[in-house]
Amino acid sequence: MKKDTNTKCVICQATYTGLGHNAHPIANGKCCDVCQDTKVLPLRYDLFLSESPAVQMISRLVQDLGGSHD
Repeated sequence: MKKDTNTKCVICQATYTGLGHNAHPIANGKCCDVCQDTKVLPLRYDLFLSESPAVQMISRLVQDLGGSHD
């Protein structure tokens, strides 16, 4: 296993200690804890929801019933 080292975040360029996190889909490489929590995970969550068949089905049902999902 790789030792903890000081590394630069590919998103914000801040130096972090530790192994870092996968920065995909924002960037290729590793990111710091802050960017993981504030940028990467929220984007992954949004992408998951936008592609989820269940969420798409519920949105269509709401539209068909004349409701608003905004």
